[in-house]
Amino acid sequence: MDAIIVFTGRHDDESRYHRQDWQLAEKEASEDYRTGKIKSADSIDRMFEEIEKNADETGDNLC
Repeated sequence: MDAIIVFTGRHDDESRYHRQDWQLAEKEASEDYRTGKIKSADSIDRMFEEIEKNADETGDNLC
């Protein structure tokens, strides 16, 4: 399976950690982790299989 990951922002240093949007995202991610809302997979291939399966079931187009 081939995958392309696109990053829309670029940060060459750790300044992003001080941005309010980053801090809010970290807080939300920490809460999701604490409450068990974060999915995990045994491997990258397994993760993409699950993503594709869910897209097929919902009719979402991943491209």
